[in-house]
Amino acid sequence: MIKKALFLIFIICQLWSTGFTQNSINDKLIGVWKLNYEGNNVCMVFTNQNSGSITDKSGLVYYFFTYQITSDNGITFLDKHIPIYHDEKENDKYLIQLKNDTTLLLNKGFKEKNAQSMLGKYVLTYTKLTGINAVDFIKKRSQKDLIGTWLNVFKKDTILSLTFKSNNVLELKDKHNNQQVSVKYNINTDKQPMELDIINSVTGELQQNIFVFDAPDKIRMAGPKKGKRRTHFTVFGNNSYITKEN
Repeated sequence: MIKKALFLIFIICQLWSTGFTQNSINDKLIGVWKLNYEGNNVCMVFTNQNSGSITDKSGLVYYFFTYQITSDNGITFLDKHIPIYHDEKENDKYLIQLKNDTTLLLNKGFKEKNAQSMLGKYVLTYTKLTGINAVDFIKKRSQKDLIGTWLNVFKKDTILSLTFKSNNVLELKDKHNNQQVSVKYNINTDKQPMELDIINSVTGELQQNIFVFDAPDKIRMAGPKKGKRRTHFTVFGNNSYITKEN
């Protein structure tokens, strides 16, 4: 009986310790973390204990994610679900380590031999930006982020230019034959992925696209699948990329 009682106490302590560690990490994660990589202005923002976003240095959102902290044999993992890139069952998994209150290490190569030592090419280092409220830092995208001329380039050859205007007119210009057409467009930045509808002003034909900012001056778009809007991006999902004209 004594052995059983001691074993039960041990199990309870282990569970309590794991839960305490996870909650402690969750609490310390909340905030704005900047990726330490030269020329990179990406921030990872944890707004609460289960959701966050990837933004630029000014807080403009690239995409949102949900996450969960888990532990296995003393190793702590960050399971991150990105709705615009994953279906409901897919997650990105990282080893996670808080070196101190302002330094965070993530290792996507957790199957590598030296993973637990946080060594190797897959390790990312983030620094916490102190004195910043995570919720206030985030800025949602809006129509003004689209306004201007964007270029669709393939193998250094500009194929198409797209000029988004504030009156919801989109001018499409074929750079090869110099033909131009104007259509209507509407966007919904509340959805993830964001939605871009293009409407032929003459025929009324509707094309339902999704899009995301990969960088401040780069957008990834995906056209419909069998006439319906896609729910997320895939590798072979009718993707196209446009870059803002300087």
